[in-house]
Amino acid sequence: MGKITLSPEELMVLSSFLDAETFYGIADPFEDMTVQQIWAQIPDILNSAARKGLLSMGFDDSVNIKKDVKKLLSLCINCDSYTRIRSADDLVNKVIYKKDGSFALLEALGNDLSLEEKEPDEIIKALQSEIFANLLKVSKEEASLKREALEELKKDGKITASLKETWLSDEMLLLILKAFNNAAQYISMVIIDVRDGASCEAALIKDEDRALKLCMDADLLGESFSFSWLSSEEAEKILTELIKGEEE
Repeated sequence: MGKITLSPEELMVLSSFLDAETFYGIADPFEDMTVQQIWAQIPDILNSAARKGLLSMGFDDSVNIKKDVKKLLSLCINCDSYTRIRSADDLVNKVIYKKDGSFALLEALGNDLSLEEKEPDEIIKALQSEIFANLLKVSKEEASLKREALEELKKDGKITASLKETWLSDEMLLLILKAFNNAAQYISMVIIDVRDGASCEAALIKDEDRALKLCMDADLLGESFSFSWLSSEEAEKILTELIKGEEE
């Protein structure tokens, strides 16, 4: 099945013809519109989708979604789970859908979306290359920071004497500070099981050649965040677990 390109509005309208009430992993483009406003736009949306070869319109205004498009959309609508990978700056914005061993990748392309059925190993390899291609070899260093100390770093914008007394190295603190200043990417990766609502999440802070894995812990002493350097091997393991739903 080939790749299809369509707008968020086209995706939602075509999915509604397949009895979908929502489309997992993307924002509703009609959220701030009234029912009347939505209905007024539907003819133009359907005509646009027809020009792209996604459907055909009958003389009686019936809508006939192409068979391969219907199959691809149905995979996503009826998925068992989906994985959302997104950076705070939106430079990385992808959703992977899993249904009975089949996978589809949704990517943002400017104002449009591309959707394609792909093998999971192909998706993992592409993400590894795009996001984690140049990671340096790293040590097993791991340390934690209380929420208050993290907020202090964000507020002061520099590594203070009290932060130097934490277990985090200067290299870790500098990368976290870069993320606060939008000079490093914050990437959220979460898999949601549609069947029972269970979820598993990983959060990363990344610059050109290093990445920190971030985990939040809570106890009687309050919230703390643990940080550890991420290797290429561990990045691949995380991607595999989040996309396939299993560890290799």
